[in-house]
Amino acid sequence: MNYLFDPNTQESFLQKFLKRDEIVSKKFAFYWGERLQINKYKNTTNFLHYSCSGIVWLVGLFAFAYFSSHHFIEVEINLLMILLFDIVVVSIVKAYVQRDPPSYCDTHPLNMDMNFFSFPSGYTTRATLILMYFTIFYPLPVILWIPVYLWFCAICLTRVLLRKHYLLDVFGGIMIASIEGIILSYFLVDKDTALDLFNWISDEKTVGSDAEVL
Repeated sequence: MNYLFDPNTQESFLQKFLKRDEIVSKKFAFYWGERLQINKYKNTTNFLHYSCSGIVWLVGLFAFAYFSSHHFIEVEINLLMILLFDIVVVSIVKAYVQRDPPSYCDTHPLNMDMNFFSFPSGYTTRATLILMYFTIFYPLPVILWIPVYLWFCAICLTRVLLRKHYLLDVFGGIMIASIEGIILSYFLVDKDTALDLFNWISDEKTVGSDAEVL
């Protein structure tokens, strides 16, 4: 366990702040979870869970890029690289911080076994980057921003209501992803580069206008 969260060490300001976060997060999760009766929405919470799953996004993006006409290859490859970068960053931060998940997480009927570090929320960082991607980097029509924002808010809210994360994990995830997005915005590739990267990844050779899969 990281010394920041070791109860045997002398309390610092940060440790006191984290304890306050635990108390406020628990009250928030139990109060609003009961008020909103979130236990009744298992199908919805499952949908939100899988809709922001890293595996689903990575496999889906690669499959779409492989079987599509490559018209949106620039969008697909850039998002794929951003999500891969996010997984690396979140894994490093989690391994360094080593904050345990909420002690009350197992009391929620919609939760499975919780064996992971809590800070930051990887789902929150991913949702934040997807939000930025489709509203700033490659903006969808404005009318579609509303469902994207609602999805983002639902992901962040359910991470706390389902007792998977503390409030600080969620807000920290948003901040980390925002920094990631700003940095990565300078490294987005154009369509030709994206196609070259995809061909290299998929072992696909392009000859003239034809493509052969090796």
